[in-house]
Order: sequence, then C-alpha cells, then structure tokens
Amino acid sequence: RRFKSRESLLSSQRPWLIIDYSINNPPTSNCGDGTCNGTETKQTCLQDCKVCGDGTCDAPYEDLNNCAADCQQENPTTTITSQAIADIWLEGNFNTNSYDFLIAGLQSGTEKKRTLLKFDVSTLAGKSVNSAKLQLYYDYCHGGTPLAPAEIRLHRVKKSWEENIATRDKRTSSEYWSTPYLDFTNDADSIIAGSLQIDAQGTYNIDITNLVKTWVNGIYPNNGLLLWNTEENGDGIMLGICDRRFKSREFSEAIKRPKLIIEYSSSPVASCGNGLCDSTETKQSCLQDCRAC
Repeated sequence: RRFKSRESLLSSQRPWLIIDYSINNPPTSNCGDGTCNGTETKQTCLQDCKVCGDGTCDAPYEDLNNCAADCQQENPTTTITSQAIADIWLEGNFNTNSYDFLIAGLQSGTEKKRTLLKFDVSTLAGKSVNSAKLQLYYDYCHGGTPLAPAEIRLHRVKKSWEENIATRDKRTSSEYWSTPYLDFTNDADSIIAGSLQIDAQGTYNIDITNLVKTWVNGIYPNNGLLLWNTEENGDGIMLGICDRRFKSREFSEAIKRPKLIIEYSSSPVASCGNGLCDSTETKQSCLQDCRAC
C-alpha cells in the first residue's frame, strides 16, 4: 500500500494534521479526578487541591488518620486554683484548727511542730494533670532571728485525719498515729513529694505534680500532705532558734491562704514517639507507637 508523502506535487494529497481549537478557552476542570488542575484551587476543588502539611486540616478530606501533621486533636488546658479544705499544725495534745497560721519547726523551750494540709481534687477524676503546685505564704520565723534559709519538705499522708480533732498523737476521735507527729513508714510516705528553701517573707510555690496525679488517677487515697522543717532535727545551725510560720486557710486575706494550682487537660494528650499508642493515635498517624507484632 502506498500513500502520498509531503513531497507530493498536489498539496491536497500530502499528510495533514487537523486540529480543532478555541482561542483563550482554558481546559475543562474535572474536580474529583485526584489531580489539582491549573484551573482548580482549594476553594473550587478542595478534594483535589488539599495539601497535607500546610497547617490546615482540610476536612472532610483530611483527618487525624491521613494527615496527622495538620489534624492533631486539640486538647485545651484549664487551670484551677483550689483552697485548702483542711489544715492544722501539730503540737502537743491540743487541736489547732481555729488558728489563722501554720507552723513547722522547733523553737527553744517548746515542742516541735509539723503541719497537715488537704485539698479536694475529686472533680478532676478522668482528667489529665499537666502540672500541680502548692502555694504557701511564709510569714516569719517566730522566737528569734533565722541565721539561714530553712528547708521545708512535703510527704504524702497515708492515713485519714479530722481537722477539728487531730493532734500530735490522735488522727480521729478514736484512732491514733503510729508515732507522734507521724512516722515515715505507717503514717506518711518516706518519699519526699516536694521541697523548697524559705528565707524572706512572701509567696512560695512547690511542685507536687506527681503526687497530685496519684490522687487523681486513684493510685493512692487523698489524705493530704505532711509539711515539716528539717531544722527540727538539728540540721544546720538553726536548731532551737525559731519556728517557721505560714498563713492558714483561716487567714483573713484569701490571697495568702494555702492553695493548690492545677493545670489539666480534659483527656490525655497524644504524644507520638512516647512508646504508647494513645487513644487518639492509630497506625496511620503514629506507626512507631501503634505497630503490633
């Protein structure tokens, strides 16, 4: 079979390419074909033109499973400030519930003093505690002039006690501490939950995040805190000079009363790479945590 080539004498018989086109008429858009054509944008065809990693979660075409970079679940935090629901200091066999101050330490000619504090955290059950700090207002050192800062330590109390009854020896009307002032085996935890150095008058904050988490998560019952001053044992050069005084929940100025300041989230925060497959993570959004052998 033979055909005319482009060298044919009759131009009508030469090979031709016939094109039908329009001037200034752009290609027809086909939204949904999976390709963001030149005439399509996120506004006109989001499903084709979404971009994972641009900082915007383009729902419903992007979600936590197919674009975790843009669609991380929001988990806002809330901060609450709670007043103490019970506080006393322990000294001798009398109850100190009605006083507007708390004491820790030892003053010459008197018994040593320790303080008990309790806060209500029951409303935080099921929440994720991010931070918790105890706030105290230190007033002064009673009975003398301090020669050095004092170390105040906090411990978890293991046994329940009643604010209007507890003393050095008793914790309720019919029950006693294992040892006067609480020991660190049966009455209080030996682990230090928090500590601070106090010197000048003013407000002090003590981080007790880990302890509060154990209360909120139900690991330990919330029986409050024991606060004591290492000077009571003759540590350093302060033994017998003066005892340290703080404002209690009965003090007239609310700003100086003991407080527990807690920052929490309404649900656990997913953290890809922490080794745990959290409730908001999947194999698609965090394979390293959610893979299964």
